[in-house]
Amino acid sequence: MKIELSNGQWAEIKDSFTWGERRRMQEASPYSKAKEGETVQPSALNDWSAELLCNFVTAWSFEVSISKDALENNLTAEEGEHLLDLGLQAIGFRSKDTNGPKAR
Repeated sequence: MKIELSNGQWAEIKDSFTWGERRRMQEASPYSKAKEGETVQPSALNDWSAELLCNFVTAWSFEVSISKDALENNLTAEEGEHLLDLGLQAIGFRSKDTNGPKAR
């Protein structure tokens, strides 16, 4: 699925994750790893979010490869949050938008 970004840029995202990809991303979540009552560190959540996006965004119009640094340096905050929300929907961590990507 193609997502329009600012300044005429775009990103292609997966229509869905495989069962294995979805399970691995869920298991890697800092919230899944946290023990009862334990606080999740923002840096761990940020790293996991970037890993999710690196697995979710399959192509884009920027001239650099997709990586954590490239995501942070090329996307606006709103674009990053929108893509992250779609990625979270695809792995089953958020309610699915009727027109968004689907989890398998």
